[in-house]
Amino acid sequence: MRPKKSQDPLTADARGHTNHRASFRYNTLELVDDKPGSAGLGSNVFWIWGGCCVACFIFTFFFIYETKGLALEQVDILYRNSNALHSNKFRKQILDENLHDEDKEAYYAGAQKNPVEKGEHREDAIMRDL
Repeated sequence: MRPKKSQDPLTADARGHTNHRASFRYNTLELVDDKPGSAGLGSNVFWIWGGCCVACFIFTFFFIYETKGLALEQVDILYRNSNALHSNKFRKQILDENLHDEDKEAYYAGAQKNPVEKGEHREDAIMRDL
């Protein structure tokens, strides 16, 4: 039995997206308008949106791994043996050597390059290497 229209998650999701878009447009107009009670930034609102874009680019560059062309098992190996900055180089190594999750060597491929950090617990290191 289908739920009532007011309880339907798809309808609620669509309403939420519509409210978000309307709120986003209204808040942008409040930043740009020169009426009393508004921010009156005019074209300087660019610096807010430009700053957000730069912050998102920096976050993506330093924290998002490159996983293009990898299977899920290979992504697991990448996460175990690399960091986000060097993920593209290690991804190429995974593809060149055709490493897979069932290979014991794959788990330890980056172990010599990435030793256990001093702050890491021994149990965590053992669980990571299983």
